[in-house]
Amino acid sequence: MRIIRLSQTPGDTPDRFRVSIRSDGEGASRTAEVVVIPGVTDRDREDIRWYLEDYANKPSVAPPDIVARIEARMAMIGEDLFRATFEGNGDAHDLWASLRDHLPDTRVEIATGVQDASAIPWELLRDPRTGRPLALDAADFVRVQSQAGRRPRIPAPQAGAVRILLVICRPNGGEDVAYRSVASRLVKGLTEQGRERVQLDVLRPPTFARLAEVLRNAKDRGEPYHVVHFDGHGGYSDGHGFLAFETAVEGRRSEPVDGPALGGLLYECGVPVLVLNACRSAFAEPGDDNRPDADATTSHQEMVAAYGTLAQEVVDQGVAGVVAMRYSVYVVTAAQFMGDLYKVLAEGHSLGHAVTRGRKALAASPSRHVGIDPIDLSDWSVPVVYEAAPLHLFPKATTGPLFTIGQGQAMGSDGGELPRPPDLGFFGRDETLLALDRAFDRHRVVVLHAYAGSGKTATAAEFARWYRDTGGLGETRAVLFDSFEKEHRTLPSLLDKIGVAFQPLLAADGIDWLTRSDKDRRSLVLQVLSAVPVLWIWDNVEPVAGFPAGAETPWTPEQQQELADFLRDLSRTQARILLTSRRDERGWLGELPARVAMPAMPPWERRALAGEIIRRHGKPAALVKLLEPLLRFSAGNPMAITVLVGQALRDRLATAEQVEAFVARLRQGEAAFTDDVAQGRSRSLGASLAYGFQHCFDEVDNRRLALLHLFQGVVNVDALVAMGSEGNLARLDVLVGMTKAQGMALLDRAVDIGLLMPLGVGYYGIHPALPWFLKDQFDQHYPVTDPFVESSAGQASRAYVEAMGAMGNYWNNSFVSGRHAALKALAVEEYNLLRARQLALIHDWCGRVFSVMQGLRNLYTGSGRWAGWERLVTEVVPLATGADDRPLKGREEEWGLAIEYRIELARQRHDEDGAVVLLRLDIEVNRPVVTDLLAGDVASLSDGDRNRIRSLAAALQQLGVQLRKLDDRSTEDALAEARDLCRRIGDRNGEAVATFTLGHTYIEVSVLRDLDRAEACYQDSLALRDAHDHAGKARCHGQLGSVALQRFVDEVAKPELDQVAALAFLNKAATSYLQALALIPAAALVERAVMHNQLAIIYGRGNMVEKAAEHYRDAIRLHEQVGDRFGAGESRFNFAVLLWRTNRLSDALAYARAALAD
Repeated sequence: MRIIRLSQTPGDTPDRFRVSIRSDGEGASRTAEVVVIPGVTDRDREDIRWYLEDYANKPSVAPPDIVARIEARMAMIGEDLFRATFEGNGDAHDLWASLRDHLPDTRVEIATGVQDASAIPWELLRDPRTGRPLALDAADFVRVQSQAGRRPRIPAPQAGAVRILLVICRPNGGEDVAYRSVASRLVKGLTEQGRERVQLDVLRPPTFARLAEVLRNAKDRGEPYHVVHFDGHGGYSDGHGFLAFETAVEGRRSEPVDGPALGGLLYECGVPVLVLNACRSAFAEPGDDNRPDADATTSHQEMVAAYGTLAQEVVDQGVAGVVAMRYSVYVVTAAQFMGDLYKVLAEGHSLGHAVTRGRKALAASPSRHVGIDPIDLSDWSVPVVYEAAPLHLFPKATTGPLFTIGQGQAMGSDGGELPRPPDLGFFGRDETLLALDRAFDRHRVVVLHAYAGSGKTATAAEFARWYRDTGGLGETRAVLFDSFEKEHRTLPSLLDKIGVAFQPLLAADGIDWLTRSDKDRRSLVLQVLSAVPVLWIWDNVEPVAGFPAGAETPWTPEQQQELADFLRDLSRTQARILLTSRRDERGWLGELPARVAMPAMPPWERRALAGEIIRRHGKPAALVKLLEPLLRFSAGNPMAITVLVGQALRDRLATAEQVEAFVARLRQGEAAFTDDVAQGRSRSLGASLAYGFQHCFDEVDNRRLALLHLFQGVVNVDALVAMGSEGNLARLDVLVGMTKAQGMALLDRAVDIGLLMPLGVGYYGIHPALPWFLKDQFDQHYPVTDPFVESSAGQASRAYVEAMGAMGNYWNNSFVSGRHAALKALAVEEYNLLRARQLALIHDWCGRVFSVMQGLRNLYTGSGRWAGWERLVTEVVPLATGADDRPLKGREEEWGLAIEYRIELARQRHDEDGAVVLLRLDIEVNRPVVTDLLAGDVASLSDGDRNRIRSLAAALQQLGVQLRKLDDRSTEDALAEARDLCRRIGDRNGEAVATFTLGHTYIEVSVLRDLDRAEACYQDSLALRDAHDHAGKARCHGQLGSVALQRFVDEVAKPELDQVAALAFLNKAATSYLQALALIPAAALVERAVMHNQLAIIYGRGNMVEKAAEHYRDAIRLHEQVGDRFGAGESRFNFAVLLWRTNRLSDALAYARAALAD
């Protein structure tokens, strides 16, 4: 690459500068020397400052001719500077002539001293012939230090992670520049690959002392940061620029740190790059005073000098690269530039090239949306880069991008733990996120409180993503989320959440969670959280102490105190607990937590949200300005904005008069509401929702929508329709005849006005701000009278319970028949099932308690939540079980389910003796009844009768499994009886399972070992499987492969080996396992790992070493993916044996050592 360096030194008078020009590269070097008189007046400087810093904030008060004059003057200054530099004498002219055509491949370097850095605006340098600035046409346009005090160290590109430390200083708190104005663009822009290659941390708290501690610790670990990015304010004092760090000193907001101090620290700690951006608010209101950029005594001229001299002083200390802003720019400019800067850096380009590309992007897209209307602003010259030599942090990109700046709203993947971001995107709330971040610097428990509809849940989730993705939780990145709005969350259930989340950690320490008492679990959780930092969100906790105050609560005083005491103990661990509520919870928690009050959305955020709603409706952006009175009426409540703007668009409001009339109607309705602190809601939200209900729905629709009060967070249209179906014992007249299509049409209309959120396939989410309003509607249309069960409210509740009970049975049958996708539906419906169970328990609707339990059983056991399942079972067992452990009269069917649950739990606890006792009791109670049932006409059996027979078959099958573990031959009789019972009633799935289990008996029980009979059982089980039961079929093929492999082993062990027969067995084993592998879902990692390991063994036996190696590697990879180090170790050991047998000793040793480590 060609290089041209312009070295600026003082001339013989203050207004003159000597500029030495040197061109190197292809051919001989050329030099020239000229004298430059910048010709920039104080008026020019003030005009340029005003244009870059103030104009976009108040464009309406600036005459267009003034703006045009300043832009023309900036161009003239650049052209005059060019003439003085390259047309000052013949040498300079010739030098430029040789360079002009090669400018796109040329690096331009500007060398100055510290004090004269801002004397000449070199970035404006413009060729009069082309009208193009050199800074936009050159490959790189950078500044260099003419004589640095220390020689900079230029690091090589990093093969590992590039570490970036963000220092976000906001000494004026919520009154300052938006907290994540630049940083969120970087965090959200990281791709999945980028998250592996880029470590992006935020300094907490952002003090200079903490910066020194973090940088020195990183260096001592051998992992120094590559970039420190300071996002904050600066100042100028005694000839030096300084940065304003936050401080913990009482009575002071900030601590000034100058260039030598900062540069010296960065040099000491091996940090090669400093990025500086000082931004003013992008959203200052027209007519408002500008937000502060530094101390009030600091002039704009001093701000320019501050960043210029500070950057030079940092470079003088030996820091290889510094990026700074010459002016206090707008957030939109800084965010766009910084996003492009890191994107280009991550592609493997130098720092100077990345800054140049960022400038070019600003010039190519000059539109800046600062106020209500966008304007064009030529601010590309503001960024300045100091680079001692081309500085590359990343190697040249060979795969996908690490940053995709400007794409998407979400941060990182949550794994489903956090609520997903709002469909419209997350807007603003930087003052709240800053307050939460700073609160967690000093406290472990924080309450975020605000009115309903303010976006508390979305803000808490956004904070969690931000905190996790910027190093707030270290390497664990552990975030937990629990809602108290939909479920009676007691301390034991919260402890279970930790037990599940950290099960691998506990198991590694030999701790069996299920065997521990609640007291032990509490102690274990505190131990874990003392060692592992997590962020745990307790969402909508106001029901715990009763909401509104004095209302009935399902939490007893003892349970409330348990939770409060647990929070006090958590405050002494590494956990951060974020509670959200519609009140400050002082009555329940006293002075324990720090409190952050969430303010109303400021005007610029209201406009941003309204603008997105308008865009989604395909309307012009100019409507935002028209709807300004509506946004004021909303009082900054996001839910109210969503409802009102949507309604205005549907009403096709197009004039200011129409909008004013709409607001007037709202104000009339507002009289029925007040800002109710006790209820945690604003009158603007109440009026907005009421208007939507009155003008969008008729009386029947309103009665139907009021029933959504019964649903917990999610509405399944099938469940709503089922509340009016013929099979529902308490069906509601208002829903009779409503089809699924009609139900979805109604709920889609509720989506249109912002009441619901579409989740797909007939599911809808209820906005967290709506339950109070839906309850008001429910109470209005379904009043409570005595007795409750006969009231319209009671009938509606019973219809809901019946519908959810039917759903529970349906999902259970789907799961049992092999449709494991039912788990996804159950996970979505969990809170509805729990609510229906609670109502059924309260009103002793015993049959429906167990219908709902059937659905919950598959969800809890299928996801490993055994402790939670045991609590649910313990509560319902007394409903059907007498003191003698036998069934209560009339509740035999429910007793059968209850004892099934108990047997399953005993086996999970490895209480084999207890399981056998319960199984024998179950069989003893059920066999006489089943015998009588089967003595009659089987075809006339009721569903209840068939379930009774299935229960006996299940008990016999489980007894057979227990006896098989004892090598007891009577296991055959028990399993054969179970199979025959299922066959009698036509239960093909039950027969398939029993037959499959019987096949194990002919392999594992020594006196019954018979591979022919085992193979026959597996073939019969395979034939009986439902077409959709892919998992069951895969297990059958796997066992057929196991039988074939055992036949191969037996054949090889014979004194006279029949090689043809042995090879046939081996081929059959491989075929069966491949068939199994093809049926196992991609998400079933453990099952696939087992199949790959078995295939590897088979191919190894057949001396197909490379094929075996391929499957061993797949098995190891899958075991590691699920954290199963033991399984990975077994596969590595098997692979090591194969490598040893094939004389690949060094590889064998490596895998054996790795297996030993596992």
